[in-house]
Amino acid sequence: MTDTRSAAQIFTDLFGSAPTERERSLIVRVALLENYILELEAASEMQQQNLELIDRIKTLQGML
Repeated sequence: MTDTRSAAQIFTDLFGSAPTERERSLIVRVALLENYILELEAASEMQQQNLELIDRIKTLQGML
């Protein structure tokens, strides 16, 4: 059995049409926002660790 569709048509049928320029722009923006969120979460964790270390230092200083 021979498929008479072009390769481009087969890919379109399998994966859907290519995203528009606006859709590509939105995809990039979402990816950038997701990366920014990950960076903020990492910074927040570091801040929490810093606060815990400061608290330990104060405790140790109080023991001197």
